[in-house]
Amino acid sequence: MGPTAPLLALDAQNRRHAHQVGERRVEEIAKLDHDYNVYFEYGQSNREGAECWPALSTRNLPGNLMFGADIRPRTREGTFRASGEAGFRPLLAQVIDGKANPLDPQVVAELPEDAKNRGETPGIGAVNHLRLLTEAHEGEASRAHAIVLANGAVGGMAIEALERDHRIGEVEFYGRYRSLIEQTRALAAAEGKSCQVLGVGWIQGEADYIQPPSPSATRFAYKAALGRVHRAMVEDALACGGNSRPPGFFMWQVGGPFTRNTDATGAHDLFIGMATWEYARETAGAWLIGPTYPYTDKSLHLDSNGARWCGLKEGQVLDRVINQGLDWEPVAPLAVEQSGRIVDLHYHVPCPPLRFAPAWSAGRARSFPGKGFRVTDAAGNLPLEKVEIVAPTIVRLHLAREPQDEALCWYADKAGYHPAADAHHLGQGNLCDSDPADPFYVYEYLEGSGMYPSAEIAELVGRPYDMANWAIAHCLPLNWTRPDLVRR
Repeated sequence: MGPTAPLLALDAQNRRHAHQVGERRVEEIAKLDHDYNVYFEYGQSNREGAECWPALSTRNLPGNLMFGADIRPRTREGTFRASGEAGFRPLLAQVIDGKANPLDPQVVAELPEDAKNRGETPGIGAVNHLRLLTEAHEGEASRAHAIVLANGAVGGMAIEALERDHRIGEVEFYGRYRSLIEQTRALAAAEGKSCQVLGVGWIQGEADYIQPPSPSATRFAYKAALGRVHRAMVEDALACGGNSRPPGFFMWQVGGPFTRNTDATGAHDLFIGMATWEYARETAGAWLIGPTYPYTDKSLHLDSNGARWCGLKEGQVLDRVINQGLDWEPVAPLAVEQSGRIVDLHYHVPCPPLRFAPAWSAGRARSFPGKGFRVTDAAGNLPLEKVEIVAPTIVRLHLAREPQDEALCWYADKAGYHPAADAHHLGQGNLCDSDPADPFYVYEYLEGSGMYPSAEIAELVGRPYDMANWAIAHCLPLNWTRPDLVRR
């Protein structure tokens, strides 16, 4: 049986919203039009490539560069000191030691399983995908506008440690960004060429989730800190990075095993995930790409394929926003409508229809009976009798009883409906769309390279990465409607 007429009408409203977003022109931001265009990765360990070994993207694409012998600085300080001789070199994914010296693949193959060496980062997949899509639009002449990838991420740091003028001991980690853009601009000027900051790729918030004493461990506080970081990076790009237009700020929503369901005040909330989503909705020049939870990992950190997979989706969004000048939103709620024991969730869906698919963690496909959804009220969990997609943009939850006061609808939260570990969501869910985009790359398993045996996943090996857009994690009251949405 297909959707009823009322559902079809509501689905049409949701699709109109998605069409309006897809046609909406973005405000003036940096374009890929300078001789050197810096894309800067910032945040925590999943942004710096912790545990992402072995490296996969070891073939350079002409026009993509790095500053020094690796994308990361050689020391853990607030100045970007290039690994090896400072200068522009072809961009390659590499596994490095503690001083950013590239490691021989045979050394990588013999690393112990818990080694935290940094390797493939999402930014490499992002700028490689952006390069391929740009050439598809403009041809090989676009290589004259080089992309320079640099990475200033620092593992384990709460957001306040990454703000401008904030020091941990004698280190202001933010200084990596400022010194990098000053150096690249000077190097370009010495060649008589132009340089700018094209964009910033941000993955951060894991430490703020797992450290409730952190000052940023509430939705309001984290969103305020995120705004300070973003504004500072734009200000410095305009002041000393060579920009005449602000760089875009492209964020991922962190979650997975780092997820917590209560903030520092004890309030029930997915506070980091919700703050990131709200910031993107409310802030010009900032975009939320999607959640990190579906991509392959080593439990806490993305693995090599997961980092590249995540990066390819980032590159697709960069092309859309930077090259095409079109707005972007991930799969995210538009409304939560409850009537009796029925809850309908309406979604912004870039590429309908919605579908259910497994998320990945530590080599395992994770599919949940409730697809990652949970409903609670003051009495506790409301058992789910069924979860179904009833229209291309609408998910319906059938509850075993009617909700009482203070009811919340969760997706990709930490908990589940059963104490068994396999039933706990641990920050994952199963809802995504049907984006058919070509990622240009396939999932790889390299035997003898140091890859965990669990990475040899028959459903994935040798196949193009699935470019679906995944639903963001969310915690919303019943009968909520997105504030900027007019529903009839």
